[in-house]
Amino acid sequence: MQRSGANRLLTLVLTACGLFSGMFSSCLGRAETVLHVSPRGDDRWSGGFESPNAEGTDGPLASLI
Repeated sequence: MQRSGANRLLTLVLTACGLFSGMFSSCLGRAETVLHVSPRGDDRWSGGFESPNAEGTDGPLASLI
């Protein structure tokens, strides 16, 4: 089955956006995401902290899966 010209163009545009999004995001000043993982972590937590907070309600993740 052949693709129509519109489908080819859409595929090309989406592929280009995917390839260049990483390059342009650094130019736009977007912050990187840092996830902390620890054996003392919990996968219900945000992963935004290196160690569990005092309340034990947030801290590092236990895994990246």
